[in-house]
Amino acid sequence: MTASHPQTPDGALAQAEREEAALGDAVRRGFEPRDAPPRAAMFAMLGVFTLIAVAVGSVAGLFSLFAAWRAPDEATALERMPITPSAPRLQIDPPADRRAIEAAARAKLDGYAWVDPPAGRVRIPIDRAMELLAHQGWPDEPKRGAAP
Repeated sequence: MTASHPQTPDGALAQAEREEAALGDAVRRGFEPRDAPPRAAMFAMLGVFTLIAVAVGSVAGLFSLFAAWRAPDEATALERMPITPSAPRLQIDPPADRRAIEAAARAKLDGYAWVDPPAGRVRIPIDRAMELLAHQGWPDEPKRGAAP
C-alpha cells in the first residue's frame, strides 16, 4: 500500500488536510469555489422532466379513456319509479301545508281584529300602522308612577 491511499493513516491524514484546506479556502472566499458537476445536474433535470412527461401522458390517457366510456343515458324502470316515504306520512302535501300556514299568517298581518276589546286595543295592518306613525308621530312615554 502506498502512503497516499485513503485506508492508511497517512493517506487519511493527507485527505483530511486537503479537505481542511478546501474548507478554509471556501470560508475565506465566502462561497463554495467548486461547482456541481454539470453531467449530474443534467441527468437530474432530464429525470425530472421525464417524470413530468410520464405523469402528463398518464393523466391524458386516463381522460381519453374515461371520455370514451359513457354511462347509459336512459333511466331504468326502477329509477323512474316514484319514491314514496314509509309510513306514517304526517304530511301528505307539504307544499300545500306551507301555503296554508303562510296564508293564515298573511291574513293575520294584513287584517283588522280586536286584541283587547275592553282596553280598546286592535290589530291593524302593518302598512296602516306605519302611515299612522308617520302622520301622528310616536306617542309620548307615560309618566313614571302613572298606570299604563
